[in-house]
Amino acid sequence: MPWTTSDVESHIKGLSRKQKKKWANVANGVLEGCVDSGGSDKECSAKAVRIANSKFVEKTFNPA
Repeated sequence: MPWTTSDVESHIKGLSRKQKKKWANVANGVLEGCVDSGGSDKECSAKAVRIANSKFVEKTFNPA
């Protein structure tokens, strides 16, 4: 399931439009790589959301 910016709010709140685009790109990239490596859609979707969220939670609470 490819994500769009309109899907982001259901997974993580408070991101700007630019951050939502990046979140979707990260999640879609992880999903594609995982599925290409033989993972199931369900397993890979959960992994993609976790990884995309972690990229933005890190920056929100620990700005560099």
